[in-house]
Amino acid sequence: MENLTRFFQEQSAAISNAEYLPSYKKVQMAILAGVQQGIWKEGSLLPPERKLAEICGMSVGTIKRAMLELVHQGWLYRRQGSGTYVSGASFTRQHRRYYLLLKDFHEKESPNAVKLLRVNRIKGMPAANKALGLEAEEELFEIVRVFHEEERKCVLSYSYLPVSRFAGLDMICRKRLENVPLYIVLEEDYKTQIVKIEELFSSILADSNKANILDINENTPLLKIEALSYTMNEIQFEYRISYCITGEKKIYRII
Repeated sequence: MENLTRFFQEQSAAISNAEYLPSYKKVQMAILAGVQQGIWKEGSLLPPERKLAEICGMSVGTIKRAMLELVHQGWLYRRQGSGTYVSGASFTRQHRRYYLLLKDFHEKESPNAVKLLRVNRIKGMPAANKALGLEAEEELFEIVRVFHEEERKCVLSYSYLPVSRFAGLDMICRKRLENVPLYIVLEEDYKTQIVKIEELFSSILADSNKANILDINENTPLLKIEALSYTMNEIQFEYRISYCITGEKKIYRII
């Protein structure tokens, strides 16, 4: 605790024109400096807000606002009932609900990353609207991402969510959508938790568009996974289509 108190004091002293900044902004800058300097590494759990308030000599409300700003910028993420963690370029196994590819049951997870291609607002898509129980023309958010393992593209993912339920989703920081799993963003910002997922599996041949995005040859076999996510009240809220490159590596699931 002494070391952290000293660190926050040093960071506050290093901020130019600090006297003109609100308290939460100074705390935010100090926490961010701690992340960037490796005091808190990727996946690390930060001290509780009350502890940080004691260390900084500020109110819990000030600490909460500073941390919330960093959550919305993608530097941190919250887990309900667990605490606030440092985001990173990869999703650890415990935070991945989809797309973990392994050679066998004992293989360690490879370095992974997510590249956000786009977040669109669309007029509706027949398969998605039907799966989500929406009117044909009801608007959707379309989130398109490519998952990488060891810098190799392995999954192309399309997520569809109703605009009426997730207003502002297209305004979320790009870094956050790349560094934090989507289901955690939905838990944090919209209090929407996945309690059940239904899946359909099929195989297809890559068309020119998918082949171009995944850097593979046209007609390469892909595993297609359609997933429908439900809330505790049995309400469908995300329809996802994923195209996975398998072979030596296989999709790994824990049920």
